[in-house]
Amino acid sequence: MARAAANWERLVRAALRGERLAGAFGVPVTGIAGNVPSSLGNNVHIDEVLRAADEIQDEDPTVARILCEHAYTLAQNLDPNSEGRGVLQFKTGLMSVIRQKLAKREGGAIDRSQDVAKLQEFYKLYREKHKVDELCEDEMKLRESAVFSGNLGELERKTLKRKKVLATLKVLWSVIEEITREISPEDADKLISEEMKRVMQKDAERTEDVVAYNIIPLDALSTTNAIVNFPEVRAAISALQYHRELPRLPATFSVPDARNSDMLDLLHCVFGFQKDNVTNQREHVVHLLANEQSRLGKLPGNEPKIDEGAVHVVFSKSLDNYIKWCNYLPLPPVWNNTESLSKEKKLLYVCLYYLIWGEAANEAANNDNGRAPHSAWRNYDDFNEFFWHIGHSDDVWCLFNISWICNYQSALAILKAFQDGTNSATFKIYVFVISAYVGAKIIIGLLMSVPCCRGLTDYCYRWSVVRLAKWMHQENNYVGRGMHERPNDYIKSVEAVHRFFEKFPEAFMDKLHVAVPKRKQLLSSSQHSELNKFDASKFAPFWNEIVRNMREEDYINNTELDLLLMPKNNGSLPIVQWPLFLLASKVFLAKDIAIDCKDSQEELWLRISKDEYMQYAVVECYHSIHYILTSILDKEGLLWVKRIYDGIQDSISKRNIQSDLHFSRLPNVIAKLVAVAGILKETESTDLRKGAINAIQDLYEVVHHEVLSVDMSGNIDEWEKIKQARAEGRLFNNLKWPTDSGLKDLIKRLYSLLTIKESAANVPKNLEARRRLEFFTNSLFMQMPVARPVSEMLSFSVFTPYYSETVLYSKDELQKRNEDGISTLFYLQKIYPDEWKNFLARINRDENTTDSELFSSPNDMMELRLWASYRGQTLARTVRGMMYYRKALMLQSYLEKLQSEDIESAVATTGLVLADIHFELSPEARAQADLKFTYVVTCQIYGVQKGERKPEAADIALLMQRNEALRVAYVDIVESVKNGKPSTEYYSKLVKADIHGKDKEIYSIKLPGNFKLGEGKPENQNHAIIFTRGNAVQTIDMNQDNYFEEALKMRNLLEEFYQNHGKHKPSILGVREHVFTGSVSSLASFMSNQETSFVTLGQRVLANPLKVRMHYGHPDVFDRIFHITRGGISKASRVINISEDIYAGFNSTLRLGNITHHEYIQVGKGRDVGLNQIALFEGKVAGGNGEQVLSRDIYRLGQLFDFFRMLSFYVTTIGFYFCTMLTVWTVYIFLYGKTYLALSGVGESIQNRADILQNTALNAALNTQFLFQIGVFTAIPMILGFILEFGVLTAFVSFITMQFQLCSVFFTFSLGTRTHYFGRTILHGGAKYRATGRGFVVRHIKFAENYRLYSRSHFVKGLEVALLLLIFLAYGFNNGGAVGYILLSISSWFMSVSWLFAPYIFNPSGFEWQKVVEDFRDWTNWLFYRGGIGVKGEESWEAWWDEELAHIHNVGGRILETVLSLRFFIFQYGVVYHMDASGSSKALLIYWISWAVLGGLFVLLLVFGLNPKAMVHFQLFLRLIKSIALLMVLAGLVVAVVFTRLSVSDVFAAILAFVPTGWGVLSIAVAWKPVVKKLGLWKTVRSLARLYDAGTGMIIFVPIAIFSWFPFISTFQTRLLFNQAFSRGLEISLILAGNNPNAGV
Repeated sequence: MARAAANWERLVRAALRGERLAGAFGVPVTGIAGNVPSSLGNNVHIDEVLRAADEIQDEDPTVARILCEHAYTLAQNLDPNSEGRGVLQFKTGLMSVIRQKLAKREGGAIDRSQDVAKLQEFYKLYREKHKVDELCEDEMKLRESAVFSGNLGELERKTLKRKKVLATLKVLWSVIEEITREISPEDADKLISEEMKRVMQKDAERTEDVVAYNIIPLDALSTTNAIVNFPEVRAAISALQYHRELPRLPATFSVPDARNSDMLDLLHCVFGFQKDNVTNQREHVVHLLANEQSRLGKLPGNEPKIDEGAVHVVFSKSLDNYIKWCNYLPLPPVWNNTESLSKEKKLLYVCLYYLIWGEAANEAANNDNGRAPHSAWRNYDDFNEFFWHIGHSDDVWCLFNISWICNYQSALAILKAFQDGTNSATFKIYVFVISAYVGAKIIIGLLMSVPCCRGLTDYCYRWSVVRLAKWMHQENNYVGRGMHERPNDYIKSVEAVHRFFEKFPEAFMDKLHVAVPKRKQLLSSSQHSELNKFDASKFAPFWNEIVRNMREEDYINNTELDLLLMPKNNGSLPIVQWPLFLLASKVFLAKDIAIDCKDSQEELWLRISKDEYMQYAVVECYHSIHYILTSILDKEGLLWVKRIYDGIQDSISKRNIQSDLHFSRLPNVIAKLVAVAGILKETESTDLRKGAINAIQDLYEVVHHEVLSVDMSGNIDEWEKIKQARAEGRLFNNLKWPTDSGLKDLIKRLYSLLTIKESAANVPKNLEARRRLEFFTNSLFMQMPVARPVSEMLSFSVFTPYYSETVLYSKDELQKRNEDGISTLFYLQKIYPDEWKNFLARINRDENTTDSELFSSPNDMMELRLWASYRGQTLARTVRGMMYYRKALMLQSYLEKLQSEDIESAVATTGLVLADIHFELSPEARAQADLKFTYVVTCQIYGVQKGERKPEAADIALLMQRNEALRVAYVDIVESVKNGKPSTEYYSKLVKADIHGKDKEIYSIKLPGNFKLGEGKPENQNHAIIFTRGNAVQTIDMNQDNYFEEALKMRNLLEEFYQNHGKHKPSILGVREHVFTGSVSSLASFMSNQETSFVTLGQRVLANPLKVRMHYGHPDVFDRIFHITRGGISKASRVINISEDIYAGFNSTLRLGNITHHEYIQVGKGRDVGLNQIALFEGKVAGGNGEQVLSRDIYRLGQLFDFFRMLSFYVTTIGFYFCTMLTVWTVYIFLYGKTYLALSGVGESIQNRADILQNTALNAALNTQFLFQIGVFTAIPMILGFILEFGVLTAFVSFITMQFQLCSVFFTFSLGTRTHYFGRTILHGGAKYRATGRGFVVRHIKFAENYRLYSRSHFVKGLEVALLLLIFLAYGFNNGGAVGYILLSISSWFMSVSWLFAPYIFNPSGFEWQKVVEDFRDWTNWLFYRGGIGVKGEESWEAWWDEELAHIHNVGGRILETVLSLRFFIFQYGVVYHMDASGSSKALLIYWISWAVLGGLFVLLLVFGLNPKAMVHFQLFLRLIKSIALLMVLAGLVVAVVFTRLSVSDVFAAILAFVPTGWGVLSIAVAWKPVVKKLGLWKTVRSLARLYDAGTGMIIFVPIAIFSWFPFISTFQTRLLFNQAFSRGLEISLILAGNNPNAGV
């Protein structure tokens, strides 16, 4: 029975806790607390109590039981009826655990006094066991001494342990306090002594981390977070404190003991804001004030006071839009005079503004899920601009009625004037008024085109005359006023880029490092060698951290790391020591030159100096040998070194070096030096010491007897001492073994210089590492603002929206095979073979290690998951990249602090030589980075994922554990029953990882209702924007990456907000993107190159000189305060804001912002790599542009831009898509025109007339030829980008290579994609988000999947173009014959073929016979599988067909579709008169007869379309009827051909005539689907549609099947698709084949 009880307890606890796999596969320990329902989650104490119970379960089960009972009591008090979602299950499970605990005890009632005594006893034991007092003392000692010591790691461990222990003690004390309330005070006093109470209270005061905080601990004392000690933070906190002018708070209003009451407490009390909103905005305002104060300089004194200037900056930025709005109305703001406002009042207004903003909500209604016309429903812009609600709607309608009445009266007056005649007084008055109005409009328009006049009207807007003029010029609106730029803001040059490494330290110091006083002295005194070494010493820590991160990322191996690392250059050598990859093998090359050179000393040195790094290598070896030998030798040995070097210097000065040194013996010297260095770099031992002495003696012999001719005449006495010591065997016996780390590194470096014979010119080998280092070093010579110290830089946030994409690849995902037998891990191993080897070396595994061996080790498994995830488009990759900002800031802050505190003396006294390695553990550096950088990932459904135990939730929790500064925002949905009715509440929450690895709730702000009224992604951003901090916010998508070396430049980029970029200050800083997904397939390369040309050349030109760059997505940096006070960064109205990114740019420009672009910094970006992904993405963007046409933003920008910006804006936004659509329309119009000329005979008659009259112009017009394919022109920006980035030759070769890879087919196909989705949105609206997927796409796509995606967008249109060309070929007249036809139609044929076959040309294994057979089987199954309820379009043709018709949903759309479908009837009308059966007759009867024939064909279709399942008892009869009908049709056709004028060619002509007519009838029928359904013809229409799709599919499939018969076609296609992979030496065939046993069939 006991065993059963124990098993039951384990079962219940496991159900509550989940699997405890701490550290295994990255699943965090959840514990019982992880199952607290969200409806109880607002009481954080339950979670803390259960966490403590789970922790001490094994140590003392009884105490754990007491804690569980207390948690149950808390839950019962919160929800006594268990109405909340999951509460009943939680209580039941918790009670089961408690009952099992009670069952083990002896019988009797529960005695609370015993529980208190037990808790107190355990408290003492737990405290003694962990030695709390000693732990706190040790931590404080380490904290005081860790600035210049290497004990930062130990400090980190001590702090973490102290936090965990005190957090548990805090819970125990709180439970003791609450339980004692259940017993009498007398018994409580007896149980707990006063001394014990003081101890417990003292421990509780130490646990500042128990009180949740985001960045600055305002509601709790903190000894570990150095941020509260910063003067600017203390001054900001002090500035918000209560002052005498404020009314007193009620006595019942509680304030935490850790702080004093402030003005936010007053606003909280008066207006009733939510508590967490107040807490959030308190930190927000303190953060803003502290950062503004830091830019003004350090504050003196022990009690710093905030500067008036800092307060004014925050006030003016925050309320700037409000002040401008009041000026526009014109109305005074709530204060009369800004200048008379005190500092305290300014802060009060700022606090009130942000508290309101912190709880603001958006609204929308009547949108019919985005399908209603935009004029019929209210969206965000309506509410923001007009403040419409029930009270204002009457005013709006009143104004409308008044204006309508006035216009009606005017119209009546005009009509009356015309009736009275031109001589009437009314008519003369009318003409005078109109003339005056038109004249005034012309004058005002001309004046407004002059920039100075336009600017003057903005300043004088309060004048009534100016307001009238603005109204007449249709500029009487607030949004968009004053957007015109200055005429001289359109010119800017770009500096050249230099690539020499020796210049990098100087450029780095000029651009990325703060000013150092010592450097200014060296510059002024022209001490160039000292200056170069000083620059190198400052540059080295940053360079080394860059390459170390590349090693952690597995882009380089350990050998490359050693070659790339740069010495610190703070030693005694008088030269700059460069990384070994620059100097490798240079010594041996110099040796060969010296041996071969027979010329003078000057000529020898000149030949060596031609290679600068060879010169550096020789000089460094020369000085290093001298320094090492003088450091380890003494007395006579030291004297020998001095004499040798003096002799060499004397020979150099006398130019006798070649006669005094025998260079042919240099190899022997090098060999002896290698022996010496090789021994000295090891740890000292007796044998090694003897070996070192012998090696130096050998070196002595070689130098004296083989290499150097020494003149001893000048120093006979010294040489005698050396000779005597050598004879006595004591010359080198007193060798001092090197123990200093700097000397040890120098010996190892010398050993490397003298042993590396291979050139390191290809280091690093990895293409990505080379690209990154190349870009970073090039960017050092670009124009950028000078960096300010970290303490003075602008603060910023990074903001990433996430929904349900991959966070971290799981073990199952890595092992899961696709239909070709390829696993994700196998794919990555083959695509990144060098990085895979580097990864195995990093985790100390052999390169032949199998996957199963890695899976068996939890630590290796975790590293493997991370390695794979960092190579996909995952959230883990994005988080790692963005956290480089914090790492860069910590390094910069740490080194700046060391410089300010005399690093030289610190190094001398403490022996610190690895300062740049320990920077991540410095409390001050971490606090400074946290004050300047915040990262919020808004995981919209994280709460749901946690509740459903999704792996994404565990992975997000893991990311928070690995990144202490990461914050996760999400919407928590709490379902409960109130008053017998279901109730749903929504909370916007911010969490972080606590010291136990669990989620710790920081803020929870209740929303007024369901937040998701608009588009998902912008709504996801909007609810969490209140949790961001700082002056700027960088929007980052979850498929992006960042690099440490780029993060170093962020503070430079932020200074752009204060640079002069034109009339208006920058509001958005554009950043260059690198597409990291273009390295394998040709399609990925096309997309990558196209994207790169846009984010470099394209956006550069858009920003300057055109001044029309918008926000096209991430990773732009927003002026955060500017945007959150002007509508935010994300418009979210359903459908119309589907492309939400660009609307942020529209809004910023309309609000007088300035969007710039900067190319000295880059961020990684993942793009779609498969054709289907690309098509879905382009469809989404094209549909979004179609919606933009209908937006007020486009209207206003087009109306208010000056003429040149208006044209530029049009071309670069909707104009691009409109012109693309016009391009395709032009082809259609051209072909339909040619078809008309051919079928009507007009073309031949006009041609004959042109020939007779010799009208060359008419002849040329009739024979217009397309010599260039239109798709090529879309690649022109990409080609120009290639020329600018890589040069003309490289660009030409790249373009030709891309042509061989059929890039023109791809771009032509993309032309059709953009045209289709843009045109459909213009006609019907309803653009929607299309999920593209962000996985690895090197797999075969089934024929049916391609057909579903491209049938209506490409295949139907491609066949239409082909049909037009066939008709022109059959019936057209062309003087040029076949050549003329080819020249005239080749471009159109190319477009048709591209649209029909591109999805299969770019489909991996698209021409492999086995795949083709499987595809045909899958396609036919899909085509003939009937739909039904719940059947998806991927499963059934019928379900797919219904989905394809969903966009036609209103009468206007049906009429437009009908009108457009009428073009298909032209074919039949023209072709039937060219048939042999019609002869020369042009009677209308022939046309009607053709319709009769078509009707007969429809009847046959009905017969053949009868469903056998519907006639179960007449199946044989039905088959007979079908057979007879078929035979009769065939017989009738034969008889008609034999006995009438009907010819065989007429049969084919009938097909050309009837197929488009049938499609036209079908298109009209589906447009009017409701009517057709009522007529009972819908099944017939569906059968006809299935027939057309079957025919279309067969037209495409047959050529593919024929080509698949030839094996070389598949091989050629593979090479064409994956040329990039082949050029990198990758075995793409292994990836395509996988482990599928059918691959070889």
